[in-house]
This record gives sequence, C-alpha cells and structure tokens, in this order.
Amino acid sequence: MNEADRVSVREHIERILLENNLRRDDLRREDRRWAEQIISSLKERFDSSVAEVDKARQHQAKEYERRLQDLNHAHTEAQRVLHTYVTRAVYEKDHEALRLFQGRVEVEMAERFGKSKGLALVIGVIYSTVVVTITAACVFFNFIRG
Repeated sequence: MNEADRVSVREHIERILLENNLRRDDLRREDRRWAEQIISSLKERFDSSVAEVDKARQHQAKEYERRLQDLNHAHTEAQRVLHTYVTRAVYEKDHEALRLFQGRVEVEMAERFGKSKGLALVIGVIYSTVVVTITAACVFFNFIRG
C-alpha cells in the first residue's frame, strides 16, 4: 500500500464527522473524550492487526524456507537413486547379447555331448546360470566404478 493511499484513523473519523455536518469543535467535551478513546482503541487494534500480519508473514517465510530445503534434499536423493538404474536400451542390448551367448552355449553343449540332449540341457542351464551370474557381477562392478 502506498503512503499516498493511507489515511490515519483520526483523519478518517474527522472526515466522517464532516460528512455528517459536524466539526470537532462542535462536539461537547465529553463527546471529544469519547471520540479520542474510540480513535485510540481503533489505532491499537489496527497496530496489533499489522503486527499479527507481520508475524504471520515471517512464520510463512520460515515455513517456505523449510519446505524448499526439504525439496532440495529430496531432489538430491532422487538423483542419487537414479544413478543405480540403467536405461532400457542398455538393459535390452546387454540382455540380447546374453541371450545370444546362452544360445551358443546350448548349441555347443548339444554338440559336445551329442545325443544325450537331457544332460546337455542340464549342463547348458548350469553353464548359462554361471554366465548370467558373472555378467551381472561385471555389470554391477562397472556400475559401481562409475
């Protein structure tokens, strides 16, 4: 609010009196005392209201600051967690390479053990499991290194 827009309580009361064709001097002494008390009471209420508004604004500013700090912490935490994931493209590329390798292992096992497909399949599954574990460990350690 601009200073030009402000009017004191006293001026406001005097304007009301003038609008009602009364002047301050026309009021009796008791009426003047009563008017002064009203003015003083209104001024105190106004000042206390302004103080309460200022206090509320300060409290609100502190709350905004606290929330902003919480959001900054949450953003940092989200970025930290984001680094523990790989993109779908990287995952699918590595998974496809793993599937191809697993297929080659199965073919190789079937060729080595010839007609005993059941044994070749079991050994292939075991071998594939070992390969998957080793690959996962390599991806994990590469991820940790950076």
